[in-house]
Amino acid sequence: MTTVQRWEAARRRAVARAFSEVPYYREQWAAAGRRLDEPAPAASAGLADQLFRLCPLGSPFRPTREPSLWLAETATLRAALAVAAPSRLPVIEAGPSMLDRRTLDRGRPYAVILPPGADVVDESRRRALNERAVGLAAGSGAVVVGARDELDAVLPEIIAPSLITVVRASAAEAITTSGPVVAHDPALGYLAARHPACGALHLLWRHHHARVVDGVLQVTSLRRRRPTLCSVVPHDSGGVTVDRCHAHDTPTLA
Repeated sequence: MTTVQRWEAARRRAVARAFSEVPYYREQWAAAGRRLDEPAPAASAGLADQLFRLCPLGSPFRPTREPSLWLAETATLRAALAVAAPSRLPVIEAGPSMLDRRTLDRGRPYAVILPPGADVVDESRRRALNERAVGLAAGSGAVVVGARDELDAVLPEIIAPSLITVVRASAAEAITTSGPVVAHDPALGYLAARHPACGALHLLWRHHHARVVDGVLQVTSLRRRRPTLCSVVPHDSGGVTVDRCHAHDTPTLA
């Protein structure tokens, strides 16, 4: 079996699990009155309030015992940085809310940095919450990931001997952004990363399957089951298609 065939088989297994275990997809069979081969495509933005229905019946979402699952996933961030900015420097991720996470993988330090306007009591509290991230960077340096406006806002607060900045953008915006960039979707997480050697936006194909159906990009998460995400249309992905990097023989977004 070729790599492409294994990739397609992984998507089919993910879809089969979704229809078998997950209310959101099982309800599509009920609505259709028959077994479906493929889930209906769903816009990423429309899934924001569906965590209860997107988790398997045997492993439901328990909001009183765990944080939002939209915030808890870091595997795709690790994979994206391995392509866009391979380094062992600490990782600082700009975002609107603080996460109680200290490492990213294998002990690699990780912290969130809150930009101005984050949902905190006041500016003093925001800076207090950012102290750990600022301290991490002041040691050996850091890889800082964030949307362009977030980076513009937080970088003046960081003094570091070595600093690598990686722009986080939507799929369509990432394609036209030069330099270190990662494509991100609020539901699916990190989708792709620009490879510095070839310049192509490499799809994180071990984590996601992507295909274009009737001109629409649809992405299925191959590893995540809480939430289970199949045939999701990423935010701002109009006109984005799936290509292949001939230098590395891996799927790309183009």
